[in-house]
Order: sequence, then C-alpha cells, then structure tokens
Amino acid sequence: MSTSESLIHGVPVRISVLIPTRKRPQLLERMLESLVPTAEHPEALEVVVCIDDDDDETLALDLDRWSVKRIVGPRQSMGKLNAICYARSTGDIVILGNDDIVVRTQGWDERIREAARRFPDSVYLLYPNDLMKGNRLSTFPVVSRTMCDVIVSPFPAEYRGAFIDVHLLDVFRQLEGMGHKRIVYLDDVIFEHMHYRLGKSELDTTYSERDRFGDDRTFMALLEARLWAAKRLDALIAGREPELVSRLHEKKPSGGWFLQLAWAVLKGGSSPFLWRLRLFVRLCLRFGYKHFKGLFA
Repeated sequence: MSTSESLIHGVPVRISVLIPTRKRPQLLERMLESLVPTAEHPEALEVVVCIDDDDDETLALDLDRWSVKRIVGPRQSMGKLNAICYARSTGDIVILGNDDIVVRTQGWDERIREAARRFPDSVYLLYPNDLMKGNRLSTFPVVSRTMCDVIVSPFPAEYRGAFIDVHLLDVFRQLEGMGHKRIVYLDDVIFEHMHYRLGKSELDTTYSERDRFGDDRTFMALLEARLWAAKRLDALIAGREPELVSRLHEKKPSGGWFLQLAWAVLKGGSSPFLWRLRLFVRLCLRFGYKHFKGLFA
C-alpha cells in the first residue's frame, strides 16, 4: 500500500525506525523513551533494533514495553546492519536512526507523514533537524520502502560506520540534477544528536573504535552506483520501467586513488556543480587532515 493510499483510507502510514546499536544500553533506552511516547500514532510505529551477539548488557534489556523487533547477530558493518534491520521492517516510511538520538518534537511522526504525502510516487528524502549538522546533512534520513526497493541497495554493505547519510543525499542530488527536487529538510522536527563532539555525551568505545575516515574512499568509489540509483528513480517518477540490471560495484583504482576518485566526484554525475564542489572540498580537507595532521601538532 502506498503512502497516499494509506491516508485516503484513514490508516496512518506505518513508520519503521532502524537502530543498529552496540554496547549502549542506557543510550538505547533513552532513545526509545523519547521516540515512542512522542509519536502521535505509536500503534503505527515499528522500531527494529540490531544488537551484537556479544553485547550482553544490551541483550539483557527488556524492550517489550516499546514493542521492539529485536535482531541479534555478529558484529558487522553499519551498512550490513541497516540492511538487516530493513529486511525485517514492514513500514512504508523508513528512518535510519541512532542510539544517541533524543527526539524533542511531539507528533514527529505526523509531521513526517505530512511531508511524505507531498510525493505520491514515494520518491523523497526527508530529514529532521539534528541540532548538529542542521540542513547541511541528512544525518537521519527518512525514505520510502518504494525508493529502497527500486535502488536495490540503499544502505551499501561497504560502509563500515559512516557516509550512508551522505550516500543517500548524493543519490537525491543526482536526481535533482535530472530535474526532480525531492529533498525536504524538516527544521521543526528535532531528532537531537547527542554526539560527544558537542559535549552532549562521553567518548565511549563505540565512538573511539570507529575509523572516522574509513569510508571516504568507499563513498568516492560508489559514485557510479549512486548515479545508477538516481537514474532508476528518475525512471520511476517518469513512469518508465527502471533498468533491470544489478547496481554497479565499487571501483578500486590502484596508484593515486584519491586524486582519481576525488576528481571523478567533482566532474561526474548529474548533481548540481556547487554540491559536487562542496563534496570535493570536504573530501580533500578530510584527506589532508588524516594524512598530514601530525605536521601541525
């Protein structure tokens, strides 16, 4: 059932929130205590939590009071964990969440449904205000099941811990270059990101064990896959049959990989030039910081 059909028949569109978590039982509880009670239609809310099988403290939590779907398995990349959660979810609207969120907006779910209703074909990227990146980045992307299924691999397994939000945003920037503006920033829907870099939490092992720059190369290498995804969405919007081919795999150039990939991001694709330039500058700054920060210490 599409978003628009659900509303016509008076049934709230089901929303699935995907939450991979690792060794943060207190943060997970806080997140759920802010998410579920603030929903206008909690009966149409589905929370899917993926827990590592060696995370005994989180496994001991009683999650039944929030009607959580609990998945237990080995530690994997963030891309794989989100894909696992997605496979178990049933909502027409899908939100990529974190365990370090605090939801501040009463009736946030209805605001998201209202925004999604603007797009009868269900091709959209919505994102709330995280009070950290704001409108600059879709930190907690909101997408449709239709979109996820059409682009086949919305949360690529190659991403170990970061860049999934930028990946999705770039797909929709590519789509924007094809004439379809489908990105909506929900400034008044607050999903506060309680990140340690803002002093809102402590630097724990989940943060410290993550390679901050580990997914930069993957993001650049998956440029063609994002362009392919945007072309499929363009076909869906136009009423054409999307290409029946598998998504393109990561390219792995040999020597001088950074310049090759960064240049491809700058010159390639259909997205607006200013967006590509912004990505290029950001990637260059990150590369420089990673490899040369010791010179300025």
